[in-house]
Amino acid sequence: MTDATAISRPRRRIGRLAVALLAAILLLAWTGHWIHRQLTLTQSNDARVAADMITISSERAGRIVALNVTEGQVVAAGELLVQLDDATATVAVAESQAALEKLRAERATLQSRIGQQREAVAAQNAMAASRLHSAQASLAVQKTRMDLARRNAERADALIPDQVISVQSWDQIKNQRLAAEESTHEAEAQLAVAQAGVAQAQAEAKSIDVLEHELGETDAAIAQAEAALAQQRLERSKLSLLSPVAGVIDETFVNAGEYAVPGRRLLMMHDPRTIRVEANVKETGIDSVKLGAPVQIRVDAYPGQTFIGHVSALGQAATSQFALIPNPNPSGNFTKITQRLPIRVELDHPESGLRPGMMVEIAIEH
Repeated sequence: MTDATAISRPRRRIGRLAVALLAAILLLAWTGHWIHRQLTLTQSNDARVAADMITISSERAGRIVALNVTEGQVVAAGELLVQLDDATATVAVAESQAALEKLRAERATLQSRIGQQREAVAAQNAMAASRLHSAQASLAVQKTRMDLARRNAERADALIPDQVISVQSWDQIKNQRLAAEESTHEAEAQLAVAQAGVAQAQAEAKSIDVLEHELGETDAAIAQAEAALAQQRLERSKLSLLSPVAGVIDETFVNAGEYAVPGRRLLMMHDPRTIRVEANVKETGIDSVKLGAPVQIRVDAYPGQTFIGHVSALGQAATSQFALIPNPNPSGNFTKITQRLPIRVELDHPESGLRPGMMVEIAIEH
């Protein structure tokens, strides 16, 4: 027993020595790893997952008739989120639509009248021109006949004293002259009537200008009515709150039946495509942080899992500069505190499991 005991004691010493040596090696390895990380990495646990948070509010006041989303729901871009009572707006749109349709009907009537008037004026002009041409030709013929009758009468007057022609013939020639003069006067009167007809046709043509002016005024009224209708539709559309992006509903602040006030937030959502990490790095280590530097990200919600990203933005002012309550230090007592500067880290492979507000730790490679 004595020999066995003597042999076991050295073995126990060797075992303890081996354990101590292993512990020393592990401690040395951990220390080396820690020193390596301190020398090659800038670390910060003042970091969290962030995203573009979107607050949905109404531009118009109204009763909420439908809240179509719940917290955590994924929505598509353009999906209806909140519907306000739009009965009054719908009536206004219907009235504007009716007024516009009435003006369009009036415009169609005016166009029809203008077309008919053009045809009537064209026919009247053609007829007046034809009558004028006929009257001018008839007058020319009658003047020729009147000139011939006058010359015959003059010759008869010269022959009657010598009794070369009979008194009866002389009377016939005088009657022919008077008839020719009368026919000429009638032709002149007909020409005057034809000329008046042409003037009247030209005056009728000006009525088309009046109708076209009315058409222009109607077109302006239609444009104004279309603008009013577009405005009414816009006002109605503002009562239907649509999702601006494909995102996730984070929180709702109202229920159906409540009254929405302009500017009051109704719900909040975020865009998963903008998931990122925002961190604050000590000013003593910011000099080692470069744009594009690789970043190891560990999320508290997923222990043992590492995400990879890169530095996408560096803040140009310490976070203390954005404090709501300034610290002017009027007493003269001063305690130096290491300041932190914000940085932004973009994920190389955005994960849907990351949610805004999650706490993370980052290690930025130098």
